Amino acid sequence: MYLTELYRFYERMTQDPQSGMPPEGMSAEAIHFALVIGEDGSLKGVHDLRDSKGKPLRRFVPAAVSRSSNVAANFLWDKTSYVLGIDGRDDSCPSPEKRQAFLALHHERFDACPDRHAKALLAFLDHWRPEMLQSLPERQALLGSRLVFQLEGEDRFLHEEPAMDAGPATGSAEISFALVIAEDGSLRSVRDLRDSKGKPRKMSVPAARRRKKELLPNMLWDDAAYVLGVDGKDDTRPSPETAAAFHALHRKLLQDADDKHARALLAFLDRWQPEMLQSLPERQALLDSNLVFRLQGDEGFLHEHPALQRIWLDNLDGQECPQGQCLVTGREGPILKVHPVIKGVIGAQTSGARLISFTCNSFQSFGKEQSENAPVSPRAARGYTTALNYLLQKEHKQVVRLGEDSIVFWTDRACAEESLLGALFDGLDATEQTQDSALLHKVRSLLTAMACGRPVSEDDGIDTSVRFFVLGLAPNAARLGVRLWVTDTFGNLLQRFGRWYRDLAIERRYPGEEEHPALWQLLRDLAPLQKSENIPPLLGGQLLRSILLGRAWPQSMYTAALQRIHADKNVTYYRAALIKAHLCDTTAKGATMSLDKEEQNKGYRLGRLFAVLEKAQTDALGSVNASLRERYIGAASTRPCLVFPQLLKTAQFHISKSAKQHPGYDIRFSRLVSEIMDGMTVFPPVLSLEDQGRFMLGYYHQNNALYQKKTADDAEN
Repeated sequence: MYLTELYRFYERMTQDPQSGMPPEGMSAEAIHFALVIGEDGSLKGVHDLRDSKGKPLRRFVPAAVSRSSNVAANFLWDKTSYVLGIDGRDDSCPSPEKRQAFLALHHERFDACPDRHAKALLAFLDHWRPEMLQSLPERQALLGSRLVFQLEGEDRFLHEEPAMDAGPATGSAEISFALVIAEDGSLRSVRDLRDSKGKPRKMSVPAARRRKKELLPNMLWDDAAYVLGVDGKDDTRPSPETAAAFHALHRKLLQDADDKHARALLAFLDRWQPEMLQSLPERQALLDSNLVFRLQGDEGFLHEHPALQRIWLDNLDGQECPQGQCLVTGREGPILKVHPVIKGVIGAQTSGARLISFTCNSFQSFGKEQSENAPVSPRAARGYTTALNYLLQKEHKQVVRLGEDSIVFWTDRACAEESLLGALFDGLDATEQTQDSALLHKVRSLLTAMACGRPVSEDDGIDTSVRFFVLGLAPNAARLGVRLWVTDTFGNLLQRFGRWYRDLAIERRYPGEEEHPALWQLLRDLAPLQKSENIPPLLGGQLLRSILLGRAWPQSMYTAALQRIHADKNVTYYRAALIKAHLCDTTAKGATMSLDKEEQNKGYRLGRLFAVLEKAQTDALGSVNASLRERYIGAASTRPCLVFPQLLKTAQFHISKSAKQHPGYDIRFSRLVSEIMDGMTVFPPVLSLEDQGRFMLGYYHQNNALYQKKTADDAEN
């Protein structure tokens, strides 16, 4: 389901040129520099493409190859190790294998290309030596960077030039002859493409297939064994299997094509018989030669015709793939065996991790290997992968990190509600960083309405019928796990977030604390040292799932809040809010936003008492190395009978000291303690988990009330 929605999102975004979604065959990569080269291949300069802070900007480049630990070069861009032959951060460490791979790839693509951009690039690659880097002032910055190319005096990069769009489907081959055919399929002539010395012409053609011993014909060109069905150097020796494979491939790809070139080629293949070669004067030269096709009256070759190129590109991925029904599109066709990688998930491999992968026999079924177990077409795989990589980029504001989980979100159509999703998931603090004042105002109004329990409708400028999608991903070595998948209407989402904010609402301790905190702020407060990387691994997904599905708040959230209070000896605003939210959700009584003097729960009253005793110590001694809270809050909230009698005795000394400086202090203190302890004759030996939460809530409420009262008294004086 989520693959289908990701693919639909990809198709929607690619229709908008301003969306920032990479088009087909491209990927968005962080590029640092452009090498400016002359037409003679000399390096004229290095153009810095980073921003003012030295951060590389993402640019559309030909899709990155999946290489893991293999040596595989990218097309018209790559790291310094591939482009310049210098690896890592040490300009004295050459990388000959990577540079050779980059050089071989571009020679294969452009040796037969007459364009001046291609010639300049090949000249640069041929003449460059790794030791030349020493003379460049930018040598240190270039190390480990990603580079593109630019021809001197031009604004566009080489990969943006139309003539350089060779793509992964194109290769070069030595072609000797062109078979000139008529529209009825008859062979009209054989055109010799060799030079005066009989050397074949190097020509750009659809990429050759690696066939070794298999019968794998090439598209729109091949040797005489495949095209004419005659093998080797003997024109009397037929090769029916290779000819049948060539015929079958073109029949499969071209039979539905509404194009005269396709019809002419199929007609030729249907009419041709190997014995016809005897009547051709070029029969000996044709043997063991590579051949292409030309339609009579046309200037170009068949493989250069746009309609046939499109057919080839559309079916390129499926040439060596099994056939089946795609689970994403529902269409019959090729099935990808190895899926592209997803980048940007925290904790996964930096080179990327796969969402669909089968590597062990135990994962296979019915004899299917690799990703045949979850059949997805190459186009659909590229689509969902590109969409995920797009969503995982921080600049698009459609991702939030919750512990080790990466949560991405989107809607079923382009709308303002997609921006509001970011505010709900990432918080108002992140929204305030935007320059869109209208969006900020709308977010504030929305959060206020939800917190007050007022229904949000179209009158607020919100389309409640918009569907949203939330996908949570967790790293697992070279693979990704789906931790969360939720889809619903935006109206239902607002109702559930409104319930969350109402349960969470509590009196703030300091004015600067966020009234509507984001999930990541709450979760970070539950982590050791308040570091995001220390958030309990499953907690983020559990909490978000409870909100989105309208379920009870997870018990793990409640226990994590109590554990952090015990560990840090501090009841923070966020922890108190989470405890209140859990009590509101799981108990009939619920909990109040501020001090409830009528609450009779023993845990709550003991928390209030503890706050009062702590205040007495502070008033008497000021700041101390180990306060009452730091020493006793854990024991007082779990085993009150062991702690409170001693605390009350100690408090008498604090009261006496303060009373000497502030007459009447002891009377006010005794009155407050009596009010809290009214009817409580003994301290309970143990507090339950629920009562421990109420203890912390009582402490937080009473502490706020005490210090607010002090501020008011000071103002009167």
